[in-house]
Amino acid sequence: MVQVKANGAISAFFGPIKERAEILDDQGALLGYFEPADDQEDALYRHAATLFDPDEVRESLAAEGQWSTTAEILDRLRSLGTS
Repeated sequence: MVQVKANGAISAFFGPIKERAEILDDQGALLGYFEPADDQEDALYRHAATLFDPDEVRESLAAEGQWSTTAEILDRLRSLGTS
């Protein structure tokens, strides 16, 4: 994703927008979309990141043993539901 730093005029223009918006030029042609940041969603992502220990993930990925694909697990679960 590209990051663009907004100057004061751009910040003042987009600041009041609180929901996803189409941005049109003066001829009415679509330039793109603007979606304001959701502070609550950002906080949830930051909190979720604290729940995972990178060392534990690395250890799990390096662990010996049998691994199954998603399809294999789903097949196994389907077979458990069938009597």
